[in-house]
Amino acid sequence: MDAHHDGCVSPGTLLPTSWILFDEQAFAGEQHVLSEGEYPTLSAMGCFSSTAIRSLKKVPVFFSEPSIFLHGLECFEGKEIELNNEVRSLQAEGFNNHVLSVRVKGGIWVLCEHGDFRGRQWLLDCTEITNWLTYSGLQHVGSLYPIRQRRIYFRIRSRELELYLSVPDDVEDMKAGRVVVSSLSEQSSSVWYYEEGLIKNQVAPNMSLQVIGPAGKGAKAVLWSETRMPRQTWSVDSQGRIHSQMFEDMILDIKGGRSYDRDHAIVWDMAEERPTQIWDIQVL
Repeated sequence: MDAHHDGCVSPGTLLPTSWILFDEQAFAGEQHVLSEGEYPTLSAMGCFSSTAIRSLKKVPVFFSEPSIFLHGLECFEGKEIELNNEVRSLQAEGFNNHVLSVRVKGGIWVLCEHGDFRGRQWLLDCTEITNWLTYSGLQHVGSLYPIRQRRIYFRIRSRELELYLSVPDDVEDMKAGRVVVSSLSEQSSSVWYYEEGLIKNQVAPNMSLQVIGPAGKGAKAVLWSETRMPRQTWSVDSQGRIHSQMFEDMILDIKGGRSYDRDHAIVWDMAEERPTQIWDIQVL
């Protein structure tokens, strides 16, 4: 299925990932968000029988854990609700469904006009909406849920050095594994995946990317057992910076310099003068 289609989606189409359908061309008009599954009729898609789907696109890949804040007043004032999971009915769950501003901190969310995910829908990624009424025409949210992304594999490439974040192939036999940047080779694995906020390598499914020692400038990042507590999660922003969620303002970086470990992954304060903090995520 193409990412853009100036016609209707055939009922019965199997969607291999999450898609956004629009009733106007050029990704405009009412939105209908469909997760993986089979939809034999327009009503099964949440559409009216008269709806014509005139454009569609995939929900973008994201690397952050779901987090959304709903506020009772404009500009993020008033009573605040923080959510990390779906809510079938804000009112039935005891929340005030009167919403006048929305801030999405992580993940991609679908906000629905009515309970049980019915009515008009809005897909929101990391964004801030100071006036929900102006944005949506509503003063409430009926229900909402985060998109659940299937596992995807990717490489992490340093834009500055044109090298890839990698680990030794035999890392699972070690307590902790070195994480370095290198060219693509058979002696190391550069294939990663994102799971519940953890960055993991395909050759070490029981380990994840973690910072060791005091988390100051230059602290090294290694692969360590995922059972180590507290959990060290990460997010990737639109500029290509990989943020530690545990150590605020710490960004994945490369040590550099002339020492023997100059190729080692570290964390550092966000700094414009350090181009090694910018990574390209290459989905496989």
